Amino acid sequence: MEDFYKIPSALKILLIELVAVFFFPITFAGIVNEIWPEIFPAFNGLEGVGDWLMAMVGPLFVTWVLYDILRPRIKDEVWGKFFRVKFKFCSTHPSYVLIDSLTIAFASFFLWIGLAGGFATPVFWLVLATAVAFPVLRLLAWYVFRLKIVDTETQDAYKPALWAFGIFSVIFGGTALGAALI
Repeated sequence: MEDFYKIPSALKILLIELVAVFFFPITFAGIVNEIWPEIFPAFNGLEGVGDWLMAMVGPLFVTWVLYDILRPRIKDEVWGKFFRVKFKFCSTHPSYVLIDSLTIAFASFFLWIGLAGGFATPVFWLVLATAVAFPVLRLLAWYVFRLKIVDTETQDAYKPALWAFGIFSVIFGGTALGAALI
């Protein structure tokens, strides 16, 4: 149960990546549709100020993820309103590929729904490509570009990622297994 209090930080990474993965391709498809309408024919495009403001969410979150990956550091996290817990947390680590794999699983699930439902899937493929790009970039940054964090915190950085991966695997794996059995 050591480092259990760091799970919310790992879940924050997951939520940020999910928002980035599901909003960025919509922005990309909308911009491409403005230039070449035939590329994403089933996609409505971006019409009006509200659509364009909503379209900025994806790029902003992608920028946030890229900033964390390409500028690795140890940051101070604080969780809880009543029980203040302050701890050090790595902005990126190779073990976070476990969290990235959850994002890939969600993106794959939506692609599967799109293919099985007969929906136009080019945007779903963009969602999956965006999800796959994060772990690839994370590993390239750490091992190839040598953007490593030199701190004792990196020795235990895998624990919150492993906990978050395990919790989501049990919840969604059990739900999928139960649905398959019914």
